[in-house]
Amino acid sequence: MDTVIVGQGLAGSILAWTLIQAGQNILVFDDPSACKASAVAGGLFNPLTGPRLVLPETIAEVLHSAMALYRQLESSFKGRLFTSKPLWRIFRSARDRQRWESCQQQPAYQDYLGPGFDPQGLDGFYCPWGGGIQKQTGFLDMPQLLDWVHRFLAEQNVLIEKPLNADSVHPASNHVMVDGVKAGHIIFCDGAGAVHNPWFAWLPFQAAKGEILDLRTLADDLPDAIVVAGHWLLPLGDGMFRLGATYQWDGMDAVVTEAARKRLLQALHSFYHGAEHCRVVNHRAGIRPCTRDTQPFIGMHPRWHRLGLFNGFGSKGGLWVPYAAQCFAEFLLRGQPLPEAWHLARYQSLLQS
Repeated sequence: MDTVIVGQGLAGSILAWTLIQAGQNILVFDDPSACKASAVAGGLFNPLTGPRLVLPETIAEVLHSAMALYRQLESSFKGRLFTSKPLWRIFRSARDRQRWESCQQQPAYQDYLGPGFDPQGLDGFYCPWGGGIQKQTGFLDMPQLLDWVHRFLAEQNVLIEKPLNADSVHPASNHVMVDGVKAGHIIFCDGAGAVHNPWFAWLPFQAAKGEILDLRTLADDLPDAIVVAGHWLLPLGDGMFRLGATYQWDGMDAVVTEAARKRLLQALHSFYHGAEHCRVVNHRAGIRPCTRDTQPFIGMHPRWHRLGLFNGFGSKGGLWVPYAAQCFAEFLLRGQPLPEAWHLARYQSLLQS
């Protein structure tokens, strides 16, 4: 056995698929009762980060990796995973507009920023400072991806659906025993559950609970685009749309709350004139595996080099995990270095303290 993967959320699913395509012999342990943030995520795909419109240096490679993987999966499973949609960003201040106009002048942003629009440029929405249209955006059907990979792993007889007890992991210098199986490596892709993982609990995770709503509207003024105005609104067709998302840093469970429901609906009323015509049809919650510095944790344990971690992608997993999985596969198979900003060794001093 080359590699054992623990967890079949978005990170574990994509890493498993990537390693199998690279010819690795793998085994996946997945706890079916675990709360997977991927199963309730909005799946938004946005190259720019936050209201400051941060553009990562590697974004072109990240986008290429993501689209290549999703098109490969769509071809293999004869279905649709990724839907391209423009993103209409409503400015929340004059400063937002100034920042947008400044970025528009920079060559690096030309492939990602479209035209701006004035305060009357988006029917049905309150946008006193106007807004702008982003390109190369869309959304990923994460539940469909998890289902496809789950069925594929089950058909290949490489999926074990049960929790993995940490006491059954026994690392040695040149292999690791996992629940009686000898493997070259074990990679934990256990999402927010990593805070309870005895091998990696020393890392500064900052799990964040998030809640989203699915709504139905009788109004016909929703654009065929993602709308972002602090919160995001994602049209799904046939009068359905998704609204998200909240961030909560305590109460780490997957239980929906009335407080989050009210907060989301109040936000919707603040920027969408048709909010009174909307009816909530579903309400979901999940725990995002965020990190203190907002960068993922990728790499091998500083002391036990057969134990690895592939985690901490927060709400950007749909965009970043394919590229990160490719980097990790190159690291495992050919010894290529991992991006320093992601390598969990940056927090090695916490393990020694």
